[in-house]
Amino acid sequence: SPEGSMAYNEKLSQRRAQTFADYVQKHNKDLPKDLWHVSWKGEDWDGFVAQVEQAEDWPARAKVQEAIAQCNDNIDACEWKIRQQLSADDYRYLLDELYAPLRRNDYRIEYTVRNFTPEEARQLLESRPDLLSAAEMQRVADSYGRGTDGYRKAIDTALRTYPDNVALRYNAALAAVNAGRYTEAITLLKDTQDGASLNLLGVAYYKSGQADKAEETFARAVKAGYSDASGNLKQLQEAKALFSE
Repeated sequence: SPEGSMAYNEKLSQRRAQTFADYVQKHNKDLPKDLWHVSWKGEDWDGFVAQVEQAEDWPARAKVQEAIAQCNDNIDACEWKIRQQLSADDYRYLLDELYAPLRRNDYRIEYTVRNFTPEEARQLLESRPDLLSAAEMQRVADSYGRGTDGYRKAIDTALRTYPDNVALRYNAALAAVNAGRYTEAITLLKDTQDGASLNLLGVAYYKSGQADKAEETFARAVKAGYSDASGNLKQLQEAKALFSE
């Protein structure tokens, strides 16, 4: 309250903070009360000074800033002086536009996320994959062993959950290549842009008998900065030259 003293506002702040906390606690009775911490700050004088600083189009701003500069840490006296110096319209502007944003409740919720056990993560992958992160899903897949049906199933589920995850898409395509499902790998990687994925796409094209597309894709991988693709490109071009002879 701009009409109240610092001491009054300290008590008002305490009552409002506690009332807000009581209301939230009433609707969250399953949370123990010892988890709640309530604090209050009284007047936000620094916030008020900043609000005045930002009110560049307010004609009375310079007058208020002068009063603030001369308040000598006696905020109650400074507020009284500001009120006395302002016209009714300017004081109404101060109440409605500058003080209003300072009336607020701030709250913070802190929590610790428990890591799932491998067995819990496997079960969640089946029932609630949305509760797992991409990294957790990858760990579940790895727990089955690469090349197993469990691995491929887990990776497929992970990719459906996180379709934009580059690492999951790469691993799903790699599993498809290793299983001889080259068309599936090509479909997974056809819109890829990163060098490693382009290189794997080139491998899928080559193994599916599409040497020209493989050569083009290896070249794109090299251009994207994936140096390992240059060896694949060179071997393919040498093989093509030898075959043409």
